[in-house]
Amino acid sequence: MKSLSTRGLEVAIHANGAALEEHDDPEHPATRTATTAYIEAPSDAAFSVKVSTCWQQLRLPAPNDALSISVYLDGEWVRCKVVDVNKGSSDCTINGALELIGAGSSAEKEFRFATLRTDEGSVKEWNVEAMKSLGEIKATCRWVRKQGISMEPARRSNAASEGADVPEKCLKGRAISSRAVLGATKACRDINMVEVTQPYGPEPFTTFTFKYRSRQDLQVEGILPRSPSPEPEVPLEEREPESLTAEEARELVRILRERGTGIKKEIKKEGAERRGRSGEWEGDDELTIEGEGPVRKRARRQAMDFVDLTAD
Repeated sequence: MKSLSTRGLEVAIHANGAALEEHDDPEHPATRTATTAYIEAPSDAAFSVKVSTCWQQLRLPAPNDALSISVYLDGEWVRCKVVDVNKGSSDCTINGALELIGAGSSAEKEFRFATLRTDEGSVKEWNVEAMKSLGEIKATCRWVRKQGISMEPARRSNAASEGADVPEKCLKGRAISSRAVLGATKACRDINMVEVTQPYGPEPFTTFTFKYRSRQDLQVEGILPRSPSPEPEVPLEEREPESLTAEEARELVRILRERGTGIKKEIKKEGAERRGRSGEWEGDDELTIEGEGPVRKRARRQAMDFVDLTAD
């Protein structure tokens, strides 16, 4: 992601060996001091913040100035690096938060994407203001001036460790199912601490914000198109014969055979039911009596009309 105000300066999030694709934030268009983009967070993957500078394009306020980059995860400060940009183009990669493990020795807790776990706990123990930045990786850039080696111990990060749960109330209805955390501790080369001043004030001259989400979260927020609904499957018997594979053709033959067998059984069943009802008397004129002997038919007595001829 490039800065509109500072040519020759780019910041990107890398994971699995490549820069993550960026998507425009429709609600926060880029300005001269702030740039925002959405990125898709790979599940359970380590990530890094990579800063690229080009000294031919980058204009320093003063020849001895250096670039200070501070990284924040979910609103919590995690790491700061100072880069000399007047010595040619360079790349600065921040892989994790600095962790002191002894006198003169240090290590890094790697940045990782993890599944966000929530609970119904209280928000009292949480930095509610920082939780407004939940789901964001932020890099702020300032011009500073080196004063020499610092003897102060490294600042410790307050970012969450892997496995920490977040109160549901901190989400404020946002579609967030991933979280940036500090993972395993890894050894790193010795770190030299440097003391700097801020001759141009504490405010950053540009800020890069990456809103990381899972693919499903990006679809819910309308950043990525939703997956199309699968087309209803056309029954084999309704498809064109030439479109069937050999396996589908065999399956169709099996279906038709089973269907034909079922029809035959139904016809036989109906025929048996009709023969079973043949002994019932349904006619108006005759009654058929079935027995062991010859079939006999008895004529039904007809009703007779009587006319009274007696004179009054």
